[in-house]
Amino acid sequence: MVKNIKISARQFFVLVAFYSIGTSILIIPGPLAEMVKQDAWIAGIAGVGISLLLVWLYSSLGSRLPELTLVEMCEKILGKWLGKAVSATFVFFALIEAAELLYFLGDFLTTQIMPRTPPEAINILVFTVVILAVRLGLEPLARTAEIFFPILSYCF
Repeated sequence: MVKNIKISARQFFVLVAFYSIGTSILIIPGPLAEMVKQDAWIAGIAGVGISLLLVWLYSSLGSRLPELTLVEMCEKILGKWLGKAVSATFVFFALIEAAELLYFLGDFLTTQIMPRTPPEAINILVFTVVILAVRLGLEPLARTAEIFFPILSYCF
């Protein structure tokens, strides 16, 4: 595994922004509006505030312990056993969330944009891009996101 992966704070912001925008468009509106009705805007603002606090926490941890990975930070801060449990929870949650986002993306695209395309085809295409991104590493992904950010921010 590559140890010397470095992304800037701007690149981290862009990645978090893309993730937040993507999940807010695909996942959040339906269930949120169903639960809170006309007060959905308050829940949305609260969610953004909590997310920004988490980004600040991760950024400050990363700046204080720049040589450690997230798993190593958890073990150093929380101890060996609790740190491993929290790290396993992060990994498990990331896998579940990735599968869920892949499903929602395929469902959204086949429902709204390409109704005659099977969702499996879109899922395979997106999964192929994800595999390439994982193989190339975080730095090229962050640079690519940084290039596309002005274009996509203009659209939103």
